[in-house]
Amino acid sequence: MAANHAASDALARVDAALAWLAGNASAPAHWAIKSRDDFKTKNWKHLGGGNVKNVYEAKFEGTRVVVKTRLNTAAHQERLENDVRGELLYLEYLRDLPGVPKLYGGWINGLLPGARQLWYVVQFAGEDFGVGKGTRHRPTRVNRGWEALVKKDPITAARALLECCRSFSDQGYFLTDFGARQFAVKGHTVSLIDGPLVLSGPMASRGVPRVALLGKNRHNTCSDDAQCPHSFSWHCCCRAKNTGEECEKNTEGGGAPEARGQCLVGTCAPLTSKTPHFRRRLQGVGPALRAPDGAVQRK
Repeated sequence: MAANHAASDALARVDAALAWLAGNASAPAHWAIKSRDDFKTKNWKHLGGGNVKNVYEAKFEGTRVVVKTRLNTAAHQERLENDVRGELLYLEYLRDLPGVPKLYGGWINGLLPGARQLWYVVQFAGEDFGVGKGTRHRPTRVNRGWEALVKKDPITAARALLECCRSFSDQGYFLTDFGARQFAVKGHTVSLIDGPLVLSGPMASRGVPRVALLGKNRHNTCSDDAQCPHSFSWHCCCRAKNTGEECEKNTEGGGAPEARGQCLVGTCAPLTSKTPHFRRRLQGVGPALRAPDGAVQRK
């Protein structure tokens, strides 16, 4: 009953945010920042943001925060705007769950529908978990803070990472780009700092960005795995278009079976929100948890 009530509250918050985004309501009452006037900080530091967002660091009431908006110089502005709005809704829906940065609120610039631009402010979640894409030519390198935590307390480190992943995967979100640079670490907390896409669940019907599902086998049935479509090459560690996409050497297991293309009782197995988690071992955690004989170490 409590879980159902919490889910209902989360969806109510999302619907309130959607009404605000559509211009049909005021900003949600629980937001600390409801307009640009609430965020008077002038000293912003540009952090980058990739191909979709511009990301800045600033302070709000003496606390380090991150400000995000779409990248104005890129093509397909409407799609980029949908992406950043999808991340805001993800932060609202999963508010207070482990590994989900706090959303302080936001504002919208522009009056015309095609020119409206969302800006939103989130918690500074810590230093980047690591760099690298996790491929052969761009291997993962985790930061020193994470390495130190793994050596000192591997069980706590593993729990922090798994709790973060469970927060979004249990709610139907799918992380298409599962790499170290998508996470941040602060103390004993690991956070996902780049919002995932929706694969299933109640958010899938609310117009937020979704995962492009794999196409079906041409005959809708299968007799072997080769007849089933595969996911991204960096999920399945297979059929890479070039050597730069081949998974790095410490990859174990070759990804989830369904990511490689899996024939299951005559039907191709679908992707689930947990598929990316099987892609490779927990970077830096696996060796620390495993004793020389293969047994899990006990504290």
